[in-house]
Amino acid sequence: MITGASIQLIGMFHALSLVDAVREEARLRQSVRLGDGSTYRTSDALDVASETGTNVATGLIVASCLALAGLWLLLAYANLRGFRWARVAATVIGAVGIVSGFVSVATYDKSVTGTLDVLLLVIEVAVLSLLWLPRSTAYFRQVSASG
Repeated sequence: MITGASIQLIGMFHALSLVDAVREEARLRQSVRLGDGSTYRTSDALDVASETGTNVATGLIVASCLALAGLWLLLAYANLRGFRWARVAATVIGAVGIVSGFVSVATYDKSVTGTLDVLLLVIEVAVLSLLWLPRSTAYFRQVSASG
């Protein structure tokens, strides 16, 4: 699960590395090339709107990636402590992640993001498999019986 949190943070840093390219693309799309080779900017208001949109999207990327990494770490800690609710929560969240991962893999584009999606899918399957092994079940029973 710690590896899953790490992959989530790597994905965040990768997305942040693309922000300047997205801003530049938005600026290019706001410009119109005239017949004489000069460029006409369509509007300063569009520039402000695209900058604001990029900043909001960046904030959402950071917030969601940090929240997901935190969730991975919380569930890792809670499962280590033997809390049954954590195993159930990890299973439900993992099942959603696996379905989402298969959708991502179906559109795999051999980019860094696609590779990270595949890695997360493999980690989610491994985590769920390990959580429900007979030895894991015995561990959760033992911890709950002693606590």
